[in-house]
Amino acid sequence: MTDFVTMKSRIADELARSDLATFVGREINSAIKHYESTRFWWNEEKEFALGNTANGTRYYATPANFIRADSLKINYNGAFYDLTPRIWEYIEHRDNQSTPTKGAPREYAVYNDNFRLFPVPDGTYAMLLSYLKRQTDLSGDTDSNGWTTFGEELIRTRAARSIEIRYLRKPVAIAEAAQMAALGKHFLSNAECIAFESLKDEMQERLSTSRLRSKELDG
Repeated sequence: MTDFVTMKSRIADELARSDLATFVGREINSAIKHYESTRFWWNEEKEFALGNTANGTRYYATPANFIRADSLKINYNGAFYDLTPRIWEYIEHRDNQSTPTKGAPREYAVYNDNFRLFPVPDGTYAMLLSYLKRQTDLSGDTDSNGWTTFGEELIRTRAARSIEIRYLRKPVAIAEAAQMAALGKHFLSNAECIAFESLKDEMQERLSTSRLRSKELDG
């Protein structure tokens, strides 16, 4: 498992510079921010127990590391079922707050770190949330997460190239990034592109294997 200090050391070796430690750490976290909303197997949270609804309460806080929802389910009569995602304005239009419609929630919207349920819950329903989650920023030398473990090459190549562009002003690095932008790609280098495609291939393989196992279990 790669930790923060190991990744910083590798980047310093690749750049042949030992005087950029502060910038290297900053660009590693910046690279993670760039990719944090891209789905990989390490930043998914499946069926997280969000808690229970309360009678008459329509708003529920998202988890602190929440990026976006994949599904929100409630337990109704012993079985979980999916709520339908809506835009906030849709539920705002339907939800008459002076005389609210109450019942088992069927729909939800997300806004400003809150879920809004409709109808307004008329009792206690357990909620399960599947979502894309944000990893904590790296700071301590021994810090690690999915980006340092599984996405190490992707983050390392982007961070290293970003330093070459932003701080070292290397013409070759600047030219390659410009070429990528001209092609409509969000990468700073071909090396980063290759690392990204490799991870997406592995992601697809993991999904295919998961589906196959599910079929086998279903008989």
